[in-house]
Amino acid sequence: MRTTNVISSLALAAVFVLPATLHAQRNASNVPFRSGQWGAEFSASNDFQSLGMMRFFSPRRALAFDANLDNTSTSIDGSDAETSNTSYGLSVGYRMYRPLTSGVVGHLTGGLRVSSSSTSITNGAGVTTDNNTRGYGPFGEIGASYFVTPHLSLGAAYGLEYLMTSSKQGATDSSGHSLGSSPLSVRISLYF
Repeated sequence: MRTTNVISSLALAAVFVLPATLHAQRNASNVPFRSGQWGAEFSASNDFQSLGMMRFFSPRRALAFDANLDNTSTSIDGSDAETSNTSYGLSVGYRMYRPLTSGVVGHLTGGLRVSSSSTSITNGAGVTTDNNTRGYGPFGEIGASYFVTPHLSLGAAYGLEYLMTSSKQGATDSSGHSLGSSPLSVRISLYF
């Protein structure tokens, strides 16, 4: 199901990018942002979808806010077995932009991420086990965007994160840390 969402996002991106290749882009020495500008960003990958906002306080600097929510449930026909998973993540970061070439702007983001995941598993006998994990820590991201118009860009980003975690699996509590990468995400951004 998520693969279908990513494919749909890529197809939508292609619809905007192909006609735009015939359109002249802005000068590479300038970034297309201004102080006080806002932006909205939709991200999709195989593992998540998120919605974010950007607030520019200079043409090359912005605060980036991001939120994602995922809720899935599966069951086996003819039995009481069921698995449900709910996860969310929130992040805030400082983003720096740099023009790369005509119509393409790169960015680096560093900030703090908070995440939570809850899984509930009910077996065929009706016994339920709950697993909860929460984490927080720094993240870094690198990406680039191609400007189709001054108000629309298509891009991609890749990131790393280090999270301090606490988990409760059934009656067992544990804590630890994790270092991981976020999957390459496709992004559609609007600027206003």
